[in-house]
Amino acid sequence: MGLGTAAFGAIAAGLIGASFPAYRAARVSPLEGLASRAKPVRRATIRRARGGSAFAAIVLDLVIVLGTTDGQFAFWGYATVGLPAMFVGFFSAERGRR
Repeated sequence: MGLGTAAFGAIAAGLIGASFPAYRAARVSPLEGLASRAKPVRRATIRRARGGSAFAAIVLDLVIVLGTTDGQFAFWGYATVGLPAMFVGFFSAERGRR
């Protein structure tokens, strides 16, 4: 069961991760696609992405801690996923302020 879940998760992550760049590439002309490096990324886009990922990581921590009544799940979820997510979210948000 665990190997099947891992294989499914890896395939799903690969397909979802590859679909966004493929979708973006399908919406531009070939000439514009070749000149993509000439157009710089806007700072507002980077700030928005950093802020959104920081908020999602902090919310994930809160969902793990406050979203369950099972003490065992809350402890191990917080220790393995929640605490690292909180650190990533906090330091991503903190870096965006400077």
